[in-house]
Amino acid sequence: MQTARSFGTHSGSFHADEVTACSLLLLFDRIDRDKIQRTRDAEVLAKCEYVCDVGGVYDPAKKRFDHHQANYKGPMSSAGMVLLFLRDFAIMQPHLYDHFNRSLVMGVDAHDNGVAKMEPGIASFSQIVSNFLPIEYDATDEEMNRCFFPGSRFCRGTLEADERTTRLHACVSDSSEGENGNDGKCFNI
Repeated sequence: MQTARSFGTHSGSFHADEVTACSLLLLFDRIDRDKIQRTRDAEVLAKCEYVCDVGGVYDPAKKRFDHHQANYKGPMSSAGMVLLFLRDFAIMQPHLYDHFNRSLVMGVDAHDNGVAKMEPGIASFSQIVSNFLPIEYDATDEEMNRCFFPGSRFCRGTLEADERTTRLHACVSDSSEGENGNDGKCFNI
């Protein structure tokens, strides 16, 4: 039996794709922080409602988002897969999906899949997230876990600021009351 609102991803070193996937699910209130598991234990992962970047399965209906398998050749990492899930299952509005995808997630996907080119002196979002990793190459799983959560908070904070800006822009550009699906009320500033 799966634990509701739980999230599983691989233990060890982490990358921006699973950190972003986790942060998106936190931002859209799909998972609870205290139910995040970082492991490669298949039995533990089977009990998680959402599993990202591990497990060898991409099946949005089953909430499984791994791009590491022979039969998946697409451009998305687990971040792009979760973002698409949030749009396709009407958890996120299409305009917000487009904004997050273009401004952040496409870059995370490209970096994780080895498509993005590294430029000296320019730090991508993925590279900034990697700064949360321990300096020691042989850090323990416990140390990796301690570093994962601050990285996740950073990512979520970035997404929250981006979401507020996007919602404000949508409200300002929509002059007719109720047309944006919120009865003319955007949010309190």
